[in-house]
Amino acid sequence: MKQTFTLLLLVMLFSYQASAQKALLLQTFEQAEFSEASVFAEGNFYLNQGAYFEAFNFATRANHIVDKPPGQFIQKGKTLGAVGSSVLFSNGANDVLHIADMKASRPLQALLQSEQIVTGKDYTYLLYRDLNGEGTKIISVDSRTFTPQKAFITRGTADVHLAYFEKENLLYFVHRTADNTVALYASDGSYERTKLVTNLSEEVGSGSLLSSFFANGEDLYLINFYYQGADYKNRTSHVYKVSDGVTDLGTFPYFSTSDGSNYLKQGAFYGYDNSTQSIVKSTENGLLPLLSDVSSVTFVGDYKNKLVFTVRDEWDEQVDTALVKLYETDGTPAGTKLIADKVAPPSYDNQDQNVIAHRGKLYFFRKDETHGPELWQYDGQSATLLQDVIPGQDGMMYPLFYEHEDELYFTARLTASQKTLRLYKFSDSASTFQLQSYVDSNGNQIKDADEPLLTNVKYKLAGDALTVLPSEGSSTITLEDGSYTLVASPASGWVPVNGEQKYTVSLPADDTKVYSFGFTPTQPTTKVDASLMSEFSRCGFPTSYTLHYSNTGFTSTTGTIKLKPEATFSYESASPAPTEVSGDTLIWQIKHLPIGQKGRIIINFTMPGVEHMGDTLTSSLYTRFSSDVNSSTHTDTTTLQQILTCSYDPNDIQANPAGLGEKHLTLKNRPLEYLIRFQNMGTDKAFNIVVKNELQPEFDISTFKVIGSSHDMYTVVKGNQLSFHFDNIQLPDDKVDEPGSHGYILYSIKPKSDLADSTLLNNQAFIYFDYNPAIETNVAFNTLVTRLPAPESVLAVGDALEAEEMKVYPNPAEDAIHVAWPAAHQPQTAYQLLNAKGQQVQQLHVRSGTVHQIDVSALPPGLYFLKAVKANKTFARKIIIR
Repeated sequence: MKQTFTLLLLVMLFSYQASAQKALLLQTFEQAEFSEASVFAEGNFYLNQGAYFEAFNFATRANHIVDKPPGQFIQKGKTLGAVGSSVLFSNGANDVLHIADMKASRPLQALLQSEQIVTGKDYTYLLYRDLNGEGTKIISVDSRTFTPQKAFITRGTADVHLAYFEKENLLYFVHRTADNTVALYASDGSYERTKLVTNLSEEVGSGSLLSSFFANGEDLYLINFYYQGADYKNRTSHVYKVSDGVTDLGTFPYFSTSDGSNYLKQGAFYGYDNSTQSIVKSTENGLLPLLSDVSSVTFVGDYKNKLVFTVRDEWDEQVDTALVKLYETDGTPAGTKLIADKVAPPSYDNQDQNVIAHRGKLYFFRKDETHGPELWQYDGQSATLLQDVIPGQDGMMYPLFYEHEDELYFTARLTASQKTLRLYKFSDSASTFQLQSYVDSNGNQIKDADEPLLTNVKYKLAGDALTVLPSEGSSTITLEDGSYTLVASPASGWVPVNGEQKYTVSLPADDTKVYSFGFTPTQPTTKVDASLMSEFSRCGFPTSYTLHYSNTGFTSTTGTIKLKPEATFSYESASPAPTEVSGDTLIWQIKHLPIGQKGRIIINFTMPGVEHMGDTLTSSLYTRFSSDVNSSTHTDTTTLQQILTCSYDPNDIQANPAGLGEKHLTLKNRPLEYLIRFQNMGTDKAFNIVVKNELQPEFDISTFKVIGSSHDMYTVVKGNQLSFHFDNIQLPDDKVDEPGSHGYILYSIKPKSDLADSTLLNNQAFIYFDYNPAIETNVAFNTLVTRLPAPESVLAVGDALEAEEMKVYPNPAEDAIHVAWPAAHQPQTAYQLLNAKGQQVQQLHVRSGTVHQIDVSALPPGLYFLKAVKANKTFARKIIIR
């Protein structure tokens, strides 16, 4: 299934105080298997997800799903590679070459088997077997026009190896023409200018000749590996410089044939000596050991005139992989020094990008006992933790670094969930500033101590087309350094004290600055908004309801809030307690509520039993408030509709009104309230929680308003994408503090006014606890109509028995129960059998007959509830099974 992925719009969700440098989260990819290769292509990133790519564009911050032929096990460098800003890939059968961009994929070339893909500046080169019987072929694909052309053909199956050398913008490749000979070619991408450079023959004693390329930035080198003699022990490495003409650099014994295990610097050859298990350097006097007792080496490259490399470290049980040690050497044993141990290895499909030099520093991931695997840097003197990206001992592994337009990007997998892949941009600097709006009662454009903050003010940062909505009147946000135009848009009825207030935010110069906006009302009227929401409504269980109220008017006010709960509820308690209880109505007196002030009341009820499962629960709120300074008043009535369920998911979304019937029919002209609930069911506190909520275009985003939340948070609006940020919430887990482990957001929004009848509105949320994978909620839906039909009756147990004479026997039962209906009624019936906890244990659909048998022989003894739906009416009956 296609996964929805998340975008955090560069609003920082984390902070590391010791440094201004930060990793800014761009994208989260869920269900990213290790077998699913990824590739950077100029300003784009592509992740293979089987039947589609998940793709991300750096410039637009846009997400894309690109359908493609299925191919789960695409391998980078063999069947996947970048071409310009697009990607080349072969299908699952590896017999057709395709190309994909941010919009679509298409077939490009028939082939038999892709062997190697190498990306160059002007062309991407593909080595494959040809379907037309021409043998092994190299084609070049233009990185601008994506036109393929042949560059080389050799008859039959051939041993060919490719390497692109950026300095000369040429493709080099070797073709083994005999057991002891390779032909070296160079090509600019065209068939006409693919030329034989030379033939290289070696004194091969046993086996065949193996060849490998490596580069040090200045030159490209070829190594021919072969055995002298017949015992497979006397291995020789013959090294040639092949760029700018071929130069024989001599032979060296016992060196490893692994990619990345050889390097040449200032005329000296570095490699791994298998016979002594040492990293060695060639000198006039033979091989000089630099580091002993190591099992392998990968050379990273030059850094500050020293050679950097990694060797295998110990196996780490926590991250379930072997870490590596990072070294540097000046070419002497004394000058070979450890930079850092416990460094994260490269990603599975990229074996040379776990350490990178960028703007004068080395970057890598290192694991320590306090922070787990996190982002570190080395400046040539010492290695230091740059940022604790994932708070706590969890972290990230298998990094892949990538430079684009002098900016550094990287991907890494979460140690807590290695199927979660994250894409970051590294920022040398990011800054923080504060936003607030207030009631400027005296018009002096200064926030005085007695002037309240305003909530539900939208702050628009035009430079990033970003909207921020704080929940408590002020908010602190972090952005990349740059220039932003900041404008505050209050709720209707408020105006700036002195015309439009606009600021130019220049970061980092304005780091830590507070931007304040003063507003006054257009008229001193009274308005109080009230709304009701609840925890999970489970059959027969105690349930807490929260009544939110807020002075959204323009004067302080005094009044009453009345709650008439659903008739089947049993009232238990409230905090604060109601001022008065009149029959079935709870009444609170609210005195002198200041402008912008919010409050909430917790009411505890016991839900009706299982026999009411599926009923619509309706509770009503009535408010009446009068101004403390003038004669204005405000009255309002709102209702909360819910469907009673007998099981629950602690992370869900609910719509109010729930709507009538199976289609959840809802009047077009009324606003919808959405309640998103979450619970920390992990093993530790949740420090940062983000809730992502993408709205359909049928919603009028200008009417979006946050009503309440369980904790302080701020909202980011980008088009129709909402994200709710609970920074440093420290939400306890349910094992430590079950009541405190819950949180929620409650907001309202209106549909657009010109929608057709039967328009379907779906809404789903994605909840992120720290850096764990997203938890997907259910989908709340409403069908919009101009008029509601007359409500259909839903019969309770007693009514059902009187009206329809539904007979169940025997009761108690052992092996089966029978349900009998009057002959005049239609036979089609849907049955559900529920246990005492309200969990469905059996269901049955019957299309004929008036007596229906239900097998209960496999069920354990106990109390059960039988629910039957016939002709849009619901019936229920208690059943005992012995």
